[in-house]
Amino acid sequence: MPSMKVLTTLFLNCLFLLHVTSLYAAESTNQSNSSTTKPLPSREQLIASNYPDEQVIWLNADTQQGLLIHHPNTFEKNYGKILVVSDSGSTTKTPGFNKKISQDLPSLGWNVYHLYQPQTDQLDNSSISNQVDFKVQMNQALNIVLQSSNYKTYILVKNDAITAFFSLIDSQPTTIDGVIIVASQSMDFSSEKNLNNLIKLTVPIYVYTPSNTSDQTKSWLINLKKRSKQPFTHYKIPNHYLIDSDAAFFANRIHGWLKTQTQSSQ
Repeated sequence: MPSMKVLTTLFLNCLFLLHVTSLYAAESTNQSNSSTTKPLPSREQLIASNYPDEQVIWLNADTQQGLLIHHPNTFEKNYGKILVVSDSGSTTKTPGFNKKISQDLPSLGWNVYHLYQPQTDQLDNSSISNQVDFKVQMNQALNIVLQSSNYKTYILVKNDAITAFFSLIDSQPTTIDGVIIVASQSMDFSSEKNLNNLIKLTVPIYVYTPSNTSDQTKSWLINLKKRSKQPFTHYKIPNHYLIDSDAAFFANRIHGWLKTQTQSSQ
């Protein structure tokens, strides 16, 4: 019979082999799990999944960042293109202004492009860095819209997107045929630099503000009207109108203004 020492050695070797085998199996399982586990989709990717692929344009296709949604013209006549840059976190699926604009304007002869602006709390850096990053995205989106056809290109900026737009036109020449500024809430329009940059665009300007604007904003708008060499229209939103619940009213007004600009330049 084998000695007790030999039996003990055999037993320990068996335990060792079992231990090594279990470690190898566990490692293989971990590798298999890690290779099959996919990262969670970003908010932009989740939003994009609600649209047909042909409507989704990524500013960075490799990383799927910078979401631009195209709502194509469905009317027999094509008037032009409009880049809509709205409140951070808002989409064209949420009932209200953005949804109505993306539905109504294409049926009236416009190609509408909606640039999604991430919410501030979804971004990692400071608010200043966020402004810079989104300004770059806005410029990329504008270039895509400009290159999509030879029709006239307009831009609509709403609420907190207005600041990024002012930052964009301050940093570089911007090629557009008109701008619509929609401030459905009180904003500071007292910057002389922003005023000068808007005038330098030499394009028609359409501004929406609440009826109860500050004296500084009123003065700023009066100066803009006096100094602008292009058509300038200021519409004070009546107190009994809400930009979202009365979105059809505003969509029709915006269409009328845009159509007037395209016809007057022909």
